[in-house]
Amino acid sequence: MTALDEAVEALQALLQRLQDAAAVDVENLWRIVTANLIGWDPADRQAVIAALAEHLPDVLGGHVAAVADVTTTWYDMLAPDEPFTAAVPPGDLVPAERIRQSISWAVNTATSTQTALAQLQGTVQRGVVDAQRATVAHNAAAEGVRYRRHTNYAGACNWCLTMATRGAIYITAISAVKGHDNCKCIAVPERKGTSYIAPAMVRDAEKRYAEASRQLKAEGKPATLDSIVARMDRLAT
Repeated sequence: MTALDEAVEALQALLQRLQDAAAVDVENLWRIVTANLIGWDPADRQAVIAALAEHLPDVLGGHVAAVADVTTTWYDMLAPDEPFTAAVPPGDLVPAERIRQSISWAVNTATSTQTALAQLQGTVQRGVVDAQRATVAHNAAAEGVRYRRHTNYAGACNWCLTMATRGAIYITAISAVKGHDNCKCIAVPERKGTSYIAPAMVRDAEKRYAEASRQLKAEGKPATLDSIVARMDRLAT
């Protein structure tokens, strides 16, 4: 039986390495594209955008293909005895139009070349993550499995932790990781033959959720999701 929690942590570590590699490749491309750049006026920016639009799709495409292949292998390893075989989704996992828009945004909203590079690296890294999520979503939908929310990182908020206590109740990957900016939760398909042990912070949140709910009810106040999470926030201060 595959330990789903351990498999997720391994995938996250590999995904981080792929994101780091993508960021390095973007920086190398940026240095080439801006080697003869003198200023940062509108004409300079348009020249940079044109050069990036020509070369960045190939750079990102290599990393997207790699993460898709890795993810299908990972998905199959979760339940090696099942007849289902994971596949890379058809079509572009990161559409060309999205890449063009990201390049334009990263360059045109930046006040310096350093800011533009940082924003461009961020969009490329998000593209790598989105390709991984799309690959999981494609195969989970084809197999008909549900998701659980996996939350195990420093700074995780009480709302995310509470959602992670709910188990494999989510029908789609999007619903499993619905959250907020800077959320690092991931959707995990619960395939047949896998086990899962919630991270310590999630188990602790489950206890704090129960205590917050108990307090609100004792005070005669509505114990809604929002009010319970708000009370958890108060108890943590």
